[in-house]
Amino acid sequence: MDPLVLKLSCQDDVARRRRRDLFGFLGHQYRIQILSIVFLAQNSWDKSSESKISKAAGNNAVFRSTFFGTFGSDAIFSPPYPIDFRDIFLNFLERLESTPQVLATDVFVILFVIILVIPLRRADMKDKFKWEYLPLIDNEPDDTFQYGIAVFTAIGSSKHLTSTVYITIEGEDGTTSTRVLKTDYRENFQSGTCCNFLLTSRECLGQLKSLTVWHDNKGKNPDWKLSKIVVTDLASQDRFAFLCGDWLSVKYNDGKTYRTLVPVTPQVINGEVVFTELCLRGFFDDHLWFSISKRPNYSRFTRVQRLWSLVSLLFLSMVTSAMWYNSEPSEEKQVATGNHMLQTT
Repeated sequence: MDPLVLKLSCQDDVARRRRRDLFGFLGHQYRIQILSIVFLAQNSWDKSSESKISKAAGNNAVFRSTFFGTFGSDAIFSPPYPIDFRDIFLNFLERLESTPQVLATDVFVILFVIILVIPLRRADMKDKFKWEYLPLIDNEPDDTFQYGIAVFTAIGSSKHLTSTVYITIEGEDGTTSTRVLKTDYRENFQSGTCCNFLLTSRECLGQLKSLTVWHDNKGKNPDWKLSKIVVTDLASQDRFAFLCGDWLSVKYNDGKTYRTLVPVTPQVINGEVVFTELCLRGFFDDHLWFSISKRPNYSRFTRVQRLWSLVSLLFLSMVTSAMWYNSEPSEEKQVATGNHMLQTT
């Protein structure tokens, strides 16, 4: 039923008074309006208790109403069918004979997940070793200042980088010598990975100003695409991010194998690199399915934990579907708007 706004108006007849006014002293006019909201209840029009007029101006009236709570909705909520798990387990054999496919599906899913846990657990161990901060091979034993170096290799770079990477960090209070980003026990700079290093220095560098990174362009796969480098002062916990998002290669872009980077500030930022980083993090960290196959960045949420989260969601969706199984579909409704008829599906 549609609400109806009734307006009773009493308006001053300005035209008639203007004709009668010979001296032109007509200076006032008035209008009296009474607004009321009514709706059709069977054969009579009744006032609406759910609607109240909040504003009226001229021929327009604005009113607030709870009358349209389910006016435009086609979905009538049907309560779920309660599942009595106590009754299911008490009559387990009887239900197993009637629906053996349910138990077979559950057993198959659990066995498949247990088998899949084995390679995922191995991948988690590799990720843990890959993300560990390993000391550089040229660190000196008497160095007192420590810096964490996180190097992010972009997706699309060489799968196994054969060239040797070097780095120099310049700060307000000092500059490091040429350092080799290499460890004794780990293969670094694979495509779409993050490699962490521990760099030591004899002097404090202070606030970092720039960073220069390059490689010697040797081997079969010397081309390297660097995403970013994050340097952390382990004493003060200050972090400095150096965005790159470019190739260090003689084949691509400008043909340079070195880059000089500056820390990210609100004034100096590469929007393309930030957008790419957010997309990759959304796929390989926030997305459960994609993050199982590849995890380029550090995360405490392991692959095995993500797998069991997916299994939990799968079983919850199965139970939810069972609670609405064989429920009657809601009838289609039509909404009349003037001369138009809207049918919701």
